[in-house]
Amino acid sequence: MCTDILFKDVIQAIKETAFVTSEYPVILSFENHCSKYQQYKMSKYCEDLFGDLLLKQALESHPLEPGRPLPSPNDLKRKILIKNKRLKPEVEKKQLEALKSMMEAGESAAPVSILEDDNEEEIESADQEEEAHPEYKFGNELSADDLGHKEAVANSVKKASDDLEHEINKKGLVTVEDEQAWMASYKYVGATTNIHPYLSTMINYAQPVKFQGFHVAEERNIHYNMSSFNESVGLGYLKTHAIEFVNYNKRQMSRIYPKGGRVDSSNYMPQIFWNAGCQMVSLNYQTPDLAMQLNQGKFEYNGSCGYLLKPDFMRRPDRTFDPFSETPVDGVIAATCSVQVISGQFLSDKKIGTYVEVDMYGLPTDTIRKEFRTRMVMNNGLNPVYNEESFVFRKVILPDLAVLRIAVYDDNNRLIGQRILPLDGLQAGYRHISLRNEGNKPLSLPTIFCNIVLKTYVPDGFGDIVDALSDPKKFLSITEKRADQMRAMGIETSDIADVPSDTSKNDKKGKANTAKANVTPQSSSE
Repeated sequence: MCTDILFKDVIQAIKETAFVTSEYPVILSFENHCSKYQQYKMSKYCEDLFGDLLLKQALESHPLEPGRPLPSPNDLKRKILIKNKRLKPEVEKKQLEALKSMMEAGESAAPVSILEDDNEEEIESADQEEEAHPEYKFGNELSADDLGHKEAVANSVKKASDDLEHEINKKGLVTVEDEQAWMASYKYVGATTNIHPYLSTMINYAQPVKFQGFHVAEERNIHYNMSSFNESVGLGYLKTHAIEFVNYNKRQMSRIYPKGGRVDSSNYMPQIFWNAGCQMVSLNYQTPDLAMQLNQGKFEYNGSCGYLLKPDFMRRPDRTFDPFSETPVDGVIAATCSVQVISGQFLSDKKIGTYVEVDMYGLPTDTIRKEFRTRMVMNNGLNPVYNEESFVFRKVILPDLAVLRIAVYDDNNRLIGQRILPLDGLQAGYRHISLRNEGNKPLSLPTIFCNIVLKTYVPDGFGDIVDALSDPKKFLSITEKRADQMRAMGIETSDIADVPSDTSKNDKKGKANTAKANVTPQSSSE
């Protein structure tokens, strides 16, 4: 449970901090349990406090039409998007017009009394397991032929919304007495599907819908629709429809959230969902466990902007990718990574034992956990020397998705410090790696001294060929080396005559000597 906090205060804090680190867009996901009037207040707070930062309408270059791709984060810099259920366009238009007419008639009670009956037909029953994070069915009754009509209605909704906004700005809609009366009569309800039309008009590129299958989503081809899955359902789809899940995420967004059974606020491992291209992998930020360390370590890179570009084959519709693949992906060169842990510096000011674990997380075939560990160095937390043999991750088939984790533990198996390093940005050589605490905050002094070697993966039996290609001079024959040495002394190659080889004579002589050696012992024994 969380301490009560005003929605207005949250919106104000988001406005002040949203674009301090990065100008890339911020998406606010509303879990809406509010009455119609409270939803209206929420939308007004967002509009008034965010101002021009709030993306209230779709971009002209990326209209809300089937088959039209979502805009790039570059197109949405310094914009805040709201993810909330949205009314069907025709219902939204009808409610906005009714609200506007009531305002013009001077009926200040419009936000509460309006459309309670009209919206009953829009309420969809949510599954029990989705109750805490409900989604809704968008356009379920519309066939592909009706989509064009729906978009035409959506354009008229925009005009009605603009007219309503002008009317609201022209005269106050709600008095203090009305507000107090509505607050007094409010009763708590579950997550609502009864959406205020004014809030509905603010939803554009993040419209949640109830997931009805990958085939249905592909047929509709509506890129701005997105669905949420709890971790168990997401894993189920990965187990049975892994390639379809990747293709779905090429077209539209998906959100994964912890299952309701995690009452201790623990986290699931996010890596397997990143492997499938899921854009929003939600975790319990209050729990600094391994999963959260992976999340914060991964997004620490790319300038901590909150966005990472997926590999090419996870974005292009003409490529197929299986997140459970055990063979190299077309066009991607597998890698070999070796890490030699040499020593530690300033790990602790106490005389404790320490050891280092080196793990890798990526595709299931690339993930290696709890296998590489140094020996324990006792009674030295200041500058322990490990001098271990290199830990070799021999075949990493997809370096773009792999991360290296180096963690230091004491003799009671308590974490001293850790660091997450994406493999595609790793620098080879001798490195002092500064450590983070369990919450991924930098530690001032502790470091690990390592030697990191990165190579292209070479299958068994091809090592000599690759070495010869990388250093041809090393593999020249003796005669070629002697010719080079003569050339260095001023002797031209044309001056050197080709002479027959004595290999055949030597072979005959060798055979005669062998025969003679075989005869001699017999004569001596006789």
